[in-house]
Amino acid sequence: HSAINPVHITSTSKMVAEYTGMKCQPHKAIVGANAFQHESGIHQDGMIKNKGTYEIMTPESIGLMRGESQSGAGIVLGKHSGRNAVFTRLRELGYDLEADKLDKVFTRFKEVAEKKK
Repeated sequence: HSAINPVHITSTSKMVAEYTGMKCQPHKAIVGANAFQHESGIHQDGMIKNKGTYEIMTPESIGLMRGESQSGAGIVLGKHSGRNAVFTRLRELGYDLEADKLDKVFTRFKEVAEKKK
């Protein structure tokens, strides 16, 4: 057991970055900007179903607030995203499409996503 209060990890990291003038790398574990973001389809699906699947700690436990979009799962839609992530995001945006239309949207999404980056 240590006297470290993990809720202060994020604010401490930001303070160190500010004082030293060294930016934190986006992919840095725990404190990087992308630490709680998920682009891989299997990770996104797991996060939608059960956030504990891929997170050993929650963003809240280190002083970050989880966003409500993407079911609070930190989903970044991209070429590796799966159906469940795209469909979940569409529902959050208020689109309730029939299965055949969802399939068409997903197919088009994958085409566009493949061309990006």
